[in-house]
Amino acid sequence: MFHWDLPQALEDRGGWRARVVPEAFATYADTIVQAYGDRVKNWITLNEIRCFTVHAYGEGNKAPAFSRGCPHRQPDDAPRPDLPRPRGPRRA
Repeated sequence: MFHWDLPQALEDRGGWRARVVPEAFATYADTIVQAYGDRVKNWITLNEIRCFTVHAYGEGNKAPAFSRGCPHRQPDDAPRPDLPRPRGPRRA
């Protein structure tokens, strides 16, 4: 149901950090299950959960590159020496 395709309007409202997004997702999930439930046996609700939670909203090395408040970062957002560095370009 979700694979890196959050509508920009929801991202602009805070993305997965804002309560409105899980609520909108619940409505979306209910709608598509009602529409396709007779033809779809198994559902994957959130694909690559670690990627879009830890990497995208925590470390900031995947879209939307939000990294404030990540427990894996120091207050100045410098990499912690005891953790592996994220791969890919670092975003400001």
